[in-house]
Amino acid sequence: MHLGDILAARGSKARAMAAYELALAKSATFDGQGTRRPPGPIEQEIQRKIDALTKAGIKSTVGTEADPYRVLESMGTIKLGDEGGHTGSVSDEYRLLLRDGKVVKVEAVGAKSIAGAEDQIAKGNFGSYFPIGSHATLVRSGFINCHSNICEFVLEP
Repeated sequence: MHLGDILAARGSKARAMAAYELALAKSATFDGQGTRRPPGPIEQEIQRKIDALTKAGIKSTVGTEADPYRVLESMGTIKLGDEGGHTGSVSDEYRLLLRDGKVVKVEAVGAKSIAGAEDQIAKGNFGSYFPIGSHATLVRSGFINCHSNICEFVLEP
């Protein structure tokens, strides 16, 4: 939302609209039990900003490419390469320790894991999540998803 505010103040209304749409898509609309919850004050504020830009004739740049949920998903998807012998579609959750854009540790969250998944995840390129010169350490969770002869790591928001 703040990025949208900055873009709008600089006159980049279409880019501001895209930022607001992504912010709204990232907002949790379901509680932990899968029940849809009403929009909170922040979601309502973002929606008002989207509505104002729409009323001013600004068109969505996100909506022309894909819906905001798919755009967010693609931004958080790391390509891992071929499926490593997995057949069909397989998916499982993992927690990662990342440092300097590299995987330091991988652990399966559930009781099961996909054979060889840790090695595939460890080879992933997570450098885009770190500013140049950063020595930050991050813990991220996500799912490995193998399908159509490829595997991807999809970060949880």
